Amino acid sequence: MKKFSMVLLLSTLNLFVAIPAWAEDRSSASPTADASVAELKEESSAASSIGLPFPKNAPVQATAYLRMHTLAAQTTNPDWEQSMNELSRQGDGGSLGFLKALKAPDLTAAQAKVVERTIQAIKKRLVSDESMVPVGTFVERLERAALADVVCHRMESTLVSWAKKTVQTQMGRSELRMALERMANENDKPTNTSGLDATYRQRLATYARGLLKP
Repeated sequence: MKKFSMVLLLSTLNLFVAIPAWAEDRSSASPTADASVAELKEESSAASSIGLPFPKNAPVQATAYLRMHTLAAQTTNPDWEQSMNELSRQGDGGSLGFLKALKAPDLTAAQAKVVERTIQAIKKRLVSDESMVPVGTFVERLERAALADVVCHRMESTLVSWAKKTVQTQMGRSELRMALERMANENDKPTNTSGLDATYRQRLATYARGLLKP
């Protein structure tokens, strides 16, 4: 079976979204994460009508993240097990609540074992000390949460709660506060966007302002 990757998933779905300039300026983001986003951006083409209608201004990494989880919930999809393998490598704390919600009768006994194996693989990868997590990663978590929020993705409630909670624990980091201030200011600026694009920007600004409150 060919190795499944987020790049392949995004290419298959024929998805294109633009990355805002403010979201690309992340000196603290991990090299691996930056490389993945670059690959996804390069491989993306033409707007997709498959699945959820994502805002065009949402970051590629956020849309790919939700696409990956959407496929993981489609237990009858031929690529389901491949998506679980991908989650084992790419999933985070936000993925855990989503995976734990996958239960019988949606899962066969064999699939339940795959889900449990995926959960354990993610837990093994998670960093116990969040102070070691790059600031760019926290920004990406909020971008993913805001996207799940505005499109009413099935993992919305667990992802939003988890993302905000992890950011709150690190608010003593000056570089994180600066990133949140930039997120609030950039997304509050007047633009010609409307509809879902405008709602996504507003949601990001709201998240950032709420986290910055004393």
